[in-house]
Amino acid sequence: MTIKERYKKARRNYLRRINTAVRSGYRPEVIPIPKKITEASIRRLEKWRGEYIRTHSVMYDVQKGKEVKPSKNKKTRRQRERAYREYMKKPLPDIDNTVNHGSDQAYEPDAILPPQASYEQIIENWYENIHENFYWYIAQFIESQTNMLIYGKDAETRKRFAYVYAQNPDIFPEPPYDTRENIVKSFNEVARFMELAPDSEAYYDFLSLYDNVEFEGE
Repeated sequence: MTIKERYKKARRNYLRRINTAVRSGYRPEVIPIPKKITEASIRRLEKWRGEYIRTHSVMYDVQKGKEVKPSKNKKTRRQRERAYREYMKKPLPDIDNTVNHGSDQAYEPDAILPPQASYEQIIENWYENIHENFYWYIAQFIESQTNMLIYGKDAETRKRFAYVYAQNPDIFPEPPYDTRENIVKSFNEVARFMELAPDSEAYYDFLSLYDNVEFEGE
């Protein structure tokens, strides 16, 4: 097994442990993939086992309604974990999709363009992916980042977003968990790709798919 294969396996196990901690209310920072994989890279992932993750990660305290610093007190952590799991069993509140930059309307997928608009279907698929595959509190943040890029924007902007998602899905946040810092970085990259889109021949091939589609209200 090559070092890259070993790293991939170690990272898969590491992310599984991270996700287990997240489901108990922890908010660990995810170790980024290094540019150069070494033995130290693998050892670093293997170091972050269950107990280590719990004692070095902030946690959402449902009783205080905020994140709290890591605790080495196992009894305290267990109490917070139980409270968090009970909290997560309750029906989720409606997510506020309001964009705080000039619009007080929530995102309504069927209210923008009719279903025959294929590029809108790509966007709709992205929103569905957010809600179905990310933890709810992360989904809320990712949706707000998406809305800032495309909500209430013209068709050209939305086509660029759909094109970037269709052509470069790897630059978008990956479920089920990611940090806010990484999510912001991802959307900065999405915005950059959207700006570059008109310089791409592939983008005009993408647009040609919609030349004969008529939209209500256009």
